[in-house]
Amino acid sequence: MLTNQFIFAQNKDSLLNIAKENAINTYNSSISHNSSIYNGKEDRQTDSKSKGHPYFGNQAWLLGDVIYNENVYQNIYLKYNTVSQQLILQHWGGFLKIELVKSKIKSFTILGQAFLNINSDSTSKIESGFYKQLYSENLLFLSKINKIKSESVIESEIITEFKETKDYFLLKENNTFKIKSLSSFESVFPNKDIKKICNDLKLDFKKDEENSYVKLLKFCTIEN
Repeated sequence: MLTNQFIFAQNKDSLLNIAKENAINTYNSSISHNSSIYNGKEDRQTDSKSKGHPYFGNQAWLLGDVIYNENVYQNIYLKYNTVSQQLILQHWGGFLKIELVKSKIKSFTILGQAFLNINSDSTSKIESGFYKQLYSENLLFLSKINKIKSESVIESEIITEFKETKDYFLLKENNTFKIKSLSSFESVFPNKDIKKICNDLKLDFKKDEENSYVKLLKFCTIEN
């Protein structure tokens, strides 16, 4: 005759086995659903000692989202290498870094910042690539972030440095404008007193160029 204690232990083991099996099935189902994103080239770049790093934000793996091959993948670990212009995915096992195929990426988000994959033809003033979306009300304001890698030898040691550059582009009514200075804004908004607006808004382009441009643009578009 089976005791109540034995029956309870047997039922407990069965429940644990069922829970374990369900967890495995859920995991395998998730991996199967996301497997199409793990089809890029392995990124073999090593994170050596250097002044700075090639990535957007910081060099840690960052949770983000990506629209890849027309599928939406959320809360996955990403790095955006602004030197090679490659979006890198951490494999679910954590032991591989995969460069996603650029042509299959529609957009991605890291640190709450959205990046668009812009495809341009030879007649466009803007090159194909990933652009950070800064503003999108009635027009599109983008920044192209690049980091330039340089190496120098100091006391027989190779020192790697990274210098970040940004280019700004405004897409308005099928026209593309490269924003280099306030005079560029004056050509886009000829009816606006750009210098007065900047003074009124107390914009400091030396301290925060990107947000100053966005604030100026918001004012110009709202007033239009």
